[in-house]
Parts: sequence; structure tokens; C-alpha cells
Amino acid sequence: MQQLLEALITLRLTRINKGAAHGYISSTKSDQHFASTLKGIGEVVRSQMKEYELEEQTLCVMMEESASHQSSLAGKEESAVTRCKATILKLLFGDHSPPDEETMKAYTSADFSLDKLIQRRCDWDQFIIDDDNSLAAAVPLHWVTPPSHPTPSWAKFQLQ
Repeated sequence: MQQLLEALITLRLTRINKGAAHGYISSTKSDQHFASTLKGIGEVVRSQMKEYELEEQTLCVMMEESASHQSSLAGKEESAVTRCKATILKLLFGDHSPPDEETMKAYTSADFSLDKLIQRRCDWDQFIIDDDNSLAAAVPLHWVTPPSHPTPSWAKFQLQ
């Protein structure tokens, strides 16, 4: 709007100058009317600009608060992910310490080749048996340790 008002002033001056060159002289009444109208519109534009600046400041404050809130949420989400990982490790390894970093890297590394997928699927499928089979059971959520006096089938898994 400010640019439009400036363009109107420039247009008015151009018309006055061009009219003067052809012998037309602007009347004082029309000049006063133009000036008063321009002054009124200018005041409206200035008041709107003040409102817009106030609104902009308010929005900036709100955005800063939102950004700080988002960063705190991100920190909470990150700690939630860390807690979730710790829970999963506890479920997998019980109260025992999790495997070393190299072993964990082997567990969590993603190899997206078809051969690896087939190999992993075959490894898991060997545990699938019919529900009516007497050996059917759920996969345990923790390490299964051999008893203190193991049967011969368990004895081979006991640490020496």
C-alpha cells in the first residue's frame, strides 16, 4: 500500500507537470483534496503497519516458544528411544550385560541382499513347528541358561 501511495504521488506530479506544459494548471481545491485524501489513506496504512508489526512480534515470540518446546520434546523423545533400547536389550539379554559392541553391530547391521534375507528366514523357520507338537513353545524373551545339573543335551551349551 505504501508503494501504491508513492506511485500515486508520482503519477499526480507527472500529470501536473504534463498539464502545465500544455497550459493546464491544477486548481488549489483539487490539490488540497488530493493531499487530504492521501493523508487519510496514509494514516490508515501507518496504523495497519503498526498492527502488522505488533502481530509479527507476537508471532516471532510464539515461534520461539514453539521451537524451544519442540527441542524439549525432541530431547524427551530421544531419551524415550534410549529407554526403549535399554528395555529391548534387557528383554534380550536379561540382567546380564549386553554383548560387546562388535557383536551388537553384527546383530543390528542391515544387509538388504536377497541371499541374506533367505538365510535369516531359513534360520528362523527351523524353529517353527506345529502347535499340536509337544515341543511347541514361544521363543523366550531372555537368554535361556542351562541348569546347574544339565542333561546331556544341555551340557554342550555350558561354559567351561
